[in-house]
Amino acid sequence: MAESALPRPSVHHPITKSYAIDQITDIGHLRRVAHRMWEAFAACHAQSAHAIAVLMDYESCTQCAAHIGGDSDLACEKYQAWQRKIRDGFGSV
Repeated sequence: MAESALPRPSVHHPITKSYAIDQITDIGHLRRVAHRMWEAFAACHAQSAHAIAVLMDYESCTQCAAHIGGDSDLACEKYQAWQRKIRDGFGSV
């Protein structure tokens, strides 16, 4: 299947990630972006689930409890790893 060298027409506003994604002509780059954004989405879900579990006292994580409560600048290592994936994925295109 031949790849078009021209960006796709986009219905999205030009200053959005959706528009930028529509402009990607390199399929390899598009796949890398999609994987990175999927990892960010999954990390966001895992991070939220962990925070909710800590808040609801379903899961014990004293580091995150302190972080969520404003008593610590650092959450647990898992939370920080998820945050890196979120930042890397949602900050990329």
